[in-house]
Amino acid sequence: MKKFQHGDLLIAPNGLIGRLKTQEGTPECSVHSIDDNNWQVRAWSVEHLRRGGWRPYPATY
Repeated sequence: MKKFQHGDLLIAPNGLIGRLKTQEGTPECSVHSIDDNNWQVRAWSVEHLRRGGWRPYPATY
């Protein structure tokens, strides 16, 4: 499975699509809305996002 990287588009299990932001030197990351809704999801690591059901967009399984 493709490794998530800074700037990737991801899709949540509920269909929300956002852009991944990582911070160099720490595993913490966040996903930010790509539309005007201004939501964000924070995670301890990209692995936590993956375990939570986030997938690359367009979705590849």
